Amino acid sequence: MTELDFSDTTWRCGGFSFDLDKPLIMGIVNVTPDSFSDGGDYFSCDVAYEHALQLVAQGAAIIDVGGESTRPSSDEVSAADELARVLPVVTRLAAEGVVVSVDTRHAEVASACVAAGAAIINDVSGFRDPEMVAVAANCDAGLIVMHMLGEPKNMQADPIYVDVVREVGEYLCSQAAMLEAAGVAGERIAIDPGPGFGKNYEHNLALLRGNNELASLGYPLVAAFSRKSFVGQLAGITDVKKRDGASVAIACYAADAGARILRVHDVAGTREALAVLEVTGAFDQAWHRAIVALGSNLGDSTATIEAAIQELNSNPKVSVVKTSSIYLSEPAYNEEQEPFSNAVIEIKTKLNPYELLSVLQAIEDSFGRTRSEKANAPRTLDLDIIDYEGKVSDDPVLLLPHPVATERDFVVTPLLEIIPDYTLADGTKVSKETVTVGKVCHFRNLPCHSREGGNPHPQDTDDPTPGKLQICATPIGNLSDITPRVVEALKTADIILAEDTRVARKLLTHLNIHANKLQRCDENVIRQATPNIIQKIQAGSQVALISDAGTPGIADPGSFLIDAAIKTGCQVEVLPGASAAICAVVASGLSSTDHTNTPAFYFGGFLPRKKAQITATLNNLADLNALLVFFESPHRTAATLEAIAETFPDRQVALTRELTKLHEEVIRGSAKEITAELEQRAQKGQQLKGEIALVIAPNPQKREKRVHQDRYANKNCSS
Repeated sequence: MTELDFSDTTWRCGGFSFDLDKPLIMGIVNVTPDSFSDGGDYFSCDVAYEHALQLVAQGAAIIDVGGESTRPSSDEVSAADELARVLPVVTRLAAEGVVVSVDTRHAEVASACVAAGAAIINDVSGFRDPEMVAVAANCDAGLIVMHMLGEPKNMQADPIYVDVVREVGEYLCSQAAMLEAAGVAGERIAIDPGPGFGKNYEHNLALLRGNNELASLGYPLVAAFSRKSFVGQLAGITDVKKRDGASVAIACYAADAGARILRVHDVAGTREALAVLEVTGAFDQAWHRAIVALGSNLGDSTATIEAAIQELNSNPKVSVVKTSSIYLSEPAYNEEQEPFSNAVIEIKTKLNPYELLSVLQAIEDSFGRTRSEKANAPRTLDLDIIDYEGKVSDDPVLLLPHPVATERDFVVTPLLEIIPDYTLADGTKVSKETVTVGKVCHFRNLPCHSREGGNPHPQDTDDPTPGKLQICATPIGNLSDITPRVVEALKTADIILAEDTRVARKLLTHLNIHANKLQRCDENVIRQATPNIIQKIQAGSQVALISDAGTPGIADPGSFLIDAAIKTGCQVEVLPGASAAICAVVASGLSSTDHTNTPAFYFGGFLPRKKAQITATLNNLADLNALLVFFESPHRTAATLEAIAETFPDRQVALTRELTKLHEEVIRGSAKEITAELEQRAQKGQQLKGEIALVIAPNPQKREKRVHQDRYANKNCSS
């Protein structure tokens, strides 16, 4: 029988071994003349050596020595020059017994430093170089695999992600798997999402917020935010060396979310802050990811599941991260009983699997669960651990992963809703193809009635109330400024979707609206969830989407749902206060073609002023299968349309005006046709005024059917 091991991850680095029950501090020593944070301060070998020893005395477990600045737009340093800078420092520190990490992307430098005693190779290029992989495979040093989009010279040019946390996580896991296939032991590998390396502010913030998810990928997570421009933007601090306080705060946040290697400049400050956290018990046990399934078919099963989730979340050692919709499913194995209501949740927990099982059983008992000798009997509440991070067990008391989870549709469907690409701890990929029992009937959020002694069911009706997708914005500032229409939409909605559920929950509390309507709708779940949401809208559900679209270059997760609603003919309403970009998309009546690997629409803010720059921007986005949305000033619209006509002569374009009044006017056609229309107006003295947005279709297509009702007339240039 396999015994469950409750010890935390061990990171093996050459002759050193770290038990990561608590975070490690990695002190930074830049032996460079041009590093962004301290360029030139420690450029000589003696000064760098003394500074490193000082950091060790302050509490650094590892010293990360780098000889090449990889700040944005920096030029590559030759391996010979880099080696001349770092090798003397590495050699002296290693001789003193210091755990040294060499920060390099050059195989020659890594090899020489490992031979001189370095215990860790920190490769900012993520071991993309086969020669670096060979060095890693032929030594026993610890490895840090970092994500970087492009190269330092161009990485910040225009970084674009659909789901930065998912994409970075997938890349890091892929590179780690590649290293293991090359013969590197998994216990030697740590991962670094690379904040600032091909990421803008929003991307870095998403990575910080996604620390818990990244920490659950199976490798020790590095948090390396110290003094970076993101910290300055977040805290409003321009002086790089004055960012230490904010950097310490971010390091502590990351550590509490699961990061175990903190790469910092201010070692003393970080050690003091971690000591405070440790006293509070923050590191007594590490957070672990687990998947829990909930089911009920006695009494008010939906209310029971919602209450059980709240009770579990009230445990100080459990935090509910994601919650699926509640589904109606056919009973499995024992079909002579009422259908079940089912849901799946992702949690992070400091409980070990047996402790978690005990907590779940106590919750079952509190809801009147009677444990029958008959398997699969009716029950008020059933809570199962489907998966627990990194744990596989054949102990009859607790089998992990759950042995029949993948054959149950009532587990697979809600699990894939919240985590579309999920693999169990034993390597089994969760897929609908393995489902054989417990078929899910996607319920509709319509008024329900209960069968006597049974489960609530959606009303059967031949003429359901038309569903609708209503779009509003996350409020900023005074919550009392929310318009009555938004309040009405949120109060009458069957489902409320939000990317930032923390802000949305605050809004709902302010409006005295029950938070059980709220579902997380971030980039991690929206692709998988959209078909189910559309189905519910078509069945009559009122869905409110609290969208944050409005930041140039950011693909709002709601774009997938909005685009799908437009394509399927659902009623879409943009409420006052929603972002102008979304107003323009909905008003345009256009839709994307295929956003499997891209956002449904891309908001580019204002286009550049010069025609050549406009053309370059458009060409850069030409292959993106998404609607392109740009703002423009009335007096510059003609020149912009001319550039669009030359770059995209066959594409449909929609010009929307007065977006703050919810698209007072929309003109559609090719850019050339719209230009002709505006010229005719100008001849009549009808100058273009107001807020202008231009929406460009991804490829030649006929004008789509309007899916909303405008108060004003529309001018169509083409039929």
